[in-house]
Amino acid sequence: MTSNISPEVETQAQFPHQEGDELYNELGHQANILTNRGKLHQAPLSDPKSVVDLGCGSGVYSLELAKKYPSCQVLGIDLNPGKDPSDVPNCKFAIGDINDNWNWFPEQQVDFIVIRGLFGFVNSWHEILRKAFSRLAPGGWVEVFDIGYITTSDDGSYSTAKGLVRFDNLFKKVLEQLKQDLELFPVLDQVLSDIGFQNSSVTKRKLPFSDFSDDPEMKEIVPVSSKLHEMDTTIIVERGLQPMLNLPAEEVESVLSDAFADMRDTKVHAYRNG
Repeated sequence: MTSNISPEVETQAQFPHQEGDELYNELGHQANILTNRGKLHQAPLSDPKSVVDLGCGSGVYSLELAKKYPSCQVLGIDLNPGKDPSDVPNCKFAIGDINDNWNWFPEQQVDFIVIRGLFGFVNSWHEILRKAFSRLAPGGWVEVFDIGYITTSDDGSYSTAKGLVRFDNLFKKVLEQLKQDLELFPVLDQVLSDIGFQNSSVTKRKLPFSDFSDDPEMKEIVPVSSKLHEMDTTIIVERGLQPMLNLPAEEVESVLSDAFADMRDTKVHAYRNG
């Protein structure tokens, strides 16, 4: 799900990025590009001078933006950012916690703020969006991309996928323990309006678990989305479900194997929105 919006370190990250997550970050980046139909962003940028990429991970998106806009200063923020690239001088990385007071944010207002893949990391989305709004230059934009936590199907086949349903129920239990706002995305337009954003739009694309559809867009994205869903599930189980719910090792193995079996079953027409 992508939302475009424009205005008139120590942490408790729930599912923190770790070394070795480069492939996961790359898959998330590819999914973003595919759901944007090949574009780096949906915001109508012309000649931005400053961009902040919040939760940049390995920095793949920050680098792409810096290459596309060589006169723009791009700053990627993460708890474990990469090193500044010597061959892309307008791209820098810095350590920062999105849930703190943002002392790491540039002093000047910026033209574009990117918030990608941070569901499960943010303590208060309302607070993050308010901070982003206050730091945008006139005419600036915020773009949010994330994959929803709700799995569904158009034909009801998801309800037969007992392993996937089991995983989703456990994941929801963890999110509730973490006091994550599970009702935010359905009312995101209203939240943005209340903060003061204008010209907001929300775009949804289906990210299928398996190659069950003849739809050209879903055919194009499934090689990426299927791998991304499986990596996402593994991270959630190992870094969230197992420690927070005290799952024994044999149950962890069972949860993953049963969920993967349903994800790969083309009779289960399940997807999440991105």
